[in-house]
Amino acid sequence: MAQINLGSAPLSDRDHDWFRVMASVSGWSIRSKVSGLLESYIRENIEVYTEIVDYSARKHGKTFDEAFHLLRNGESLGTPLKDFPVVPEMEEKLNGLAKK
Repeated sequence: MAQINLGSAPLSDRDHDWFRVMASVSGWSIRSKVSGLLESYIRENIEVYTEIVDYSARKHGKTFDEAFHLLRNGESLGTPLKDFPVVPEMEEKLNGLAKK
């Protein structure tokens, strides 16, 4: 099973306290609770991210697979194509992700 080393994630005191309580009440360790939340987030959002990766790939003249592997490795997609027809709805989704 793959692992992501998260180090420490900053939380407000209130959120930290509630997270510890939620983990305890559910009978999970904090590490298991974090893992479960991440897995749940991925499953709930994979379709929208697939759409965004596909759009970004086309915008940069790449295939979905090429873009996926570059992004997975923390690499840039490069310079967008000059004549790419921008889709405002997709740009809004990209901008919304950048703000999170």
